[in-house]
Amino acid sequence: MPTSNEQVFSTISAWLDSAQVQIASESYLQGVLAKPRELRVSLLAGNTPSAYVDATGQQIGEGSIRLVGSADENLGQQIDRFLDKYEIIDQHANDSSGFSATLLRTRSGEPDAGRYVLAFRSTEAKNPIPGALGGDFDRDGYYGADGEIQKYGYAFGQLLAMQRYWQRLQDGYKDAVPSL
Repeated sequence: MPTSNEQVFSTISAWLDSAQVQIASESYLQGVLAKPRELRVSLLAGNTPSAYVDATGQQIGEGSIRLVGSADENLGQQIDRFLDKYEIIDQHANDSSGFSATLLRTRSGEPDAGRYVLAFRSTEAKNPIPGALGGDFDRDGYYGADGEIQKYGYAFGQLLAMQRYWQRLQDGYKDAVPSL
């Protein structure tokens, strides 16, 4: 029977894991999934496009959502630990509706090996201030998805894009992902 401390640690670990998956889904991963170095740079940049990251992976400015490391672990170690646990299977990059999602799978050797996680990118309504980095105000701001949510209760363009992406995943991964 787990102790109270073990239950708390397990809960906190689950929250951290969920947060890291979400942060990865916020990152610009298109075109880098099969390129380990570029994938690391994109995870480092978070929701700042790679155009704002130099060749060494140093950000030129900051994305507001990214893996940040901790007092006990530098950012490179955190990214390594994340990539040791998860394989990023697919990403639907921001489309004309602003919809984006990432499909991940836990690697073998993990207690939940083979578990799939589908994470949706949040809306990016950073104000279009000159020099601001990241964000997708044009598709996600008042005149985009956030405006649709405010006016109608749903972002219909993103719902349609999500439905099409889900169908593509079902069609393309039927053998690999029997539970889809």
